[in-house]
Amino acid sequence: MIEANNVNGEMLGFERLEAIIKNMMTASAEEMLAQLKQSIFAFIGDAEQHDDLTILVARV
Repeated sequence: MIEANNVNGEMLGFERLEAIIKNMMTASAEEMLAQLKQSIFAFIGDAEQHDDLTILVARV
């Protein structure tokens, strides 16, 4: 996920991913997955995807 690029060639990166996750710390694993996917694909926008995305959510 951190290597996902938007149309401007910017990478999602660790800082953006951390900010996304911090906003959903009380969500269930299912809610976190849905919100992560929504946020990441909103960031990517219309950029062509060059690699696969792997998301694993585990609540401890």
